[in-house]
Amino acid sequence: MALAPLNRGVIFKKLFTDPDILKAFAKDLLDIDLDPQIIETEKKFFPVIGPIDIGIDVFVEDPKHRVIIEIQRIWYDYHYDRFLYYHNAGLIELQRGHDQYKLDRTVYTIVFCSFNISNEREKKGMVVTTLHSEAEDGDILPLYPHKLIFLNSNYINHHLPAGVKDWLELMDESIKHPNKPQININRIIIQKAADLIEGDKLTPIQLAKLKDETEYEGYASRKMQEGLQQGLQQGLQEGLQQGLQEGLQQGLQEGLQQGLQEGRIETARKMIADGLDPTVVAKYTGLSPDELTNL
Repeated sequence: MALAPLNRGVIFKKLFTDPDILKAFAKDLLDIDLDPQIIETEKKFFPVIGPIDIGIDVFVEDPKHRVIIEIQRIWYDYHYDRFLYYHNAGLIELQRGHDQYKLDRTVYTIVFCSFNISNEREKKGMVVTTLHSEAEDGDILPLYPHKLIFLNSNYINHHLPAGVKDWLELMDESIKHPNKPQININRIIIQKAADLIEGDKLTPIQLAKLKDETEYEGYASRKMQEGLQQGLQQGLQEGLQQGLQEGLQQGLQEGLQQGLQEGRIETARKMIADGLDPTVVAKYTGLSPDELTNL
């Protein structure tokens, strides 16, 4: 068995558009009985929600639930804000008019990640965000059941629910050890998931998309490195040029000041030699009495 990597969009979508996979995954993560009646990839809302036209990797809906599933391989400094926008868009789209404010579905937005995080505190396998409603007496009210969930396969740990851990291990092993994956094949659904993303079972179209995606990511990575290198070189050149200009300007200023001072001293010597009063000499040369005394 050689697994195709789940951090590639085409493989991720192949897995999470399978109804049985979706139902098992939703039960493990959300403890809901999902009945997927609509399954779409690259879902867009019409009309567009707000100023950003988002595209959702996997969009699932049944009469009670709306599930948005995303795969992310690269960390952005606006990461959490970005997917809060996706989550809010999924909520707002359900409210169709001034007489239709009621949300008839619970919205879950799930973001799979496979990158390293620099902030030690955020190195978690699962982070669940909810709207917390608390009364003045401390009573917690379940007003909003909607959830935004981040899953990161780089931080699998023993605190994770067993079912969630199975899915994260499947993702992690498909990326790091695709030829000898250590996954929970004792679970029939995990075995099915592994069979679905087995490399030998990909269609020619899926293989072509995987190749294109891999090549594009390599190209984008090279371009990013080239951009960083070019920016560094340009910054060094600009810094050096600016330093030389500032140094030259400072040197000219210091030389001019020194020349003026030496000129004043020479003029003062001649004035004193001609018998002029030191007070007059000080007035016209700008030298202090102490400077004149040292002459």
